[in-house]
Amino acid sequence: MDSSNWTDILPTALKLPLQAYTKRKELQHWWKKAQAFLDVGATNVLVVGRPSVGKSVLLSTLYGEVNDITFDLPGRSNTVETGTLQLDKWTRLIRVAPGQTSVERSIAITEALTKNDNLEGVIYVTDFGFTDYRDHTAKKIEINDRNVDTVKKIRSQNIKAELEDFSYFIDRLVDQHLISSRPLWLLIVVNKADLYSNNLSEAESYYHIDGNSPFSAKLKLVEQKLGQAKIRIASVPVCSYEKDFTWNKETVKSEVGGTQARKAYVRNLLRLLTELSSR
Repeated sequence: MDSSNWTDILPTALKLPLQAYTKRKELQHWWKKAQAFLDVGATNVLVVGRPSVGKSVLLSTLYGEVNDITFDLPGRSNTVETGTLQLDKWTRLIRVAPGQTSVERSIAITEALTKNDNLEGVIYVTDFGFTDYRDHTAKKIEINDRNVDTVKKIRSQNIKAELEDFSYFIDRLVDQHLISSRPLWLLIVVNKADLYSNNLSEAESYYHIDGNSPFSAKLKLVEQKLGQAKIRIASVPVCSYEKDFTWNKETVKSEVGGTQARKAYVRNLLRLLTELSSR
């Protein structure tokens, strides 16, 4: 599906028309309208992923809200977020499931996957291990008591936890797809590209279906069980928000290449979403 290399995204996306992105006011209108009608209608696109990978910020980016001077990074989402996203003529109801294990998360996933003929796609958000802890006490325990005291160690731990979460979710998706033939597509969005911009090829190899990682193996298994014609699988990097990653006084600097580069990643994501939804 996404045959181009991730390292080609920036020079290509910088040349793409700004039509989708410059419609941010219209997207915000739909978002605010949807907020007034929470939980009305069946889910067209389900967004899932572990806590703090940037699911809410990703959606705010697509709505054009991140560039607003009043924008603040959201806190932990304990409830299902509902909104609509319009790309050209494509308008779909999107629900974002909470990242932490909870009744709300289980209900959101179950309702989206079960007996839902309107489910078109699933966006699974990852961050290549750059998942921070919002709870400072939990963070101190990891560093001081469990000796997870370097960026390398916390990234390794996060990637392992991410694979476990994805494996659990994907098993549910496959089981339901065999019954309902839904969703039609699965998109892996690898957020926080500003933290791994110098290792794009490594990230692509890990998350792409043609890669050689445990994550790639899970994607290949999905395709084998369901068939390439029945579900389209793609992966794409994105930078929703530029922010350094600090763990135990060790910092990975945000180096996406400036606002235009960040917008190019978002523009490429919008293009891919449009392609997935139109086929």
